[in-house]
Amino acid sequence: MIPEDPRIERLLDELLDSNLTPEQVCADCPELLSVVRRRLRKIRRLGADLDSLFPIQGEGGAGEPELPRIPGYEVQPYLAAAGSESSTGCANSNSIASSR
Repeated sequence: MIPEDPRIERLLDELLDSNLTPEQVCADCPELLSVVRRRLRKIRRLGADLDSLFPIQGEGGAGEPELPRIPGYEVQPYLAAAGSESSTGCANSNSIASSR
């Protein structure tokens, strides 16, 4: 296995922290452009997947957070007793409790 070029991570960090394109960031090392583009696509896909799993709540943080939706289950809030380590519980096989 070929070791990872340490420049790739630095280039990705620069790319994500700026409004530059992959071509601009890789101007001094064009041999890494295809790898940087591929990694950027993976990062963006992961970000989209995370956004769909954990949607951003309404601005200002007002109100209760929205519970996750799991097909085939009814997700309900669960308040653990003071000092309890438990944060989730199930009322039955089709019910999931979630701590808030």
